[in-house]
Amino acid sequence: MAKKGTALTPKQRHFCRAVAAGSTLSGAYTEAYSTSRMNKTTIGREATRLMSNPLITTHVETLNRAKDRAVIASSLSDGFYPDKTDSSEKPENGRGGGLCQNAESIQTNSNWRLYS
Repeated sequence: MAKKGTALTPKQRHFCRAVAAGSTLSGAYTEAYSTSRMNKTTIGREATRLMSNPLITTHVETLNRAKDRAVIASSLSDGFYPDKTDSSEKPENGRGGGLCQNAESIQTNSNWRLYS
């Protein structure tokens, strides 16, 4: 186990990955830690306490930046287009047609599909 204050434990890293993947703090805490004997209020309090740790916050931010870079790189290399019944807007080369969306909207907009 890592020394306190110097590195993240495996459970803390698991919590960070779950938060970066989009889980709520309580959901991430429940996924990473044994919570069978805890009530929802305690889980929420402990998850918030854990997220206030600067090492945890920094790791989650690092994971989010890496995820954002990967999404942007993927969208630039593969080409994302709005989901339409008419595919006439797709360029002949099948690649990006100058359409640009920020990483958050690419991740969360269910109307986007990847065309190959």
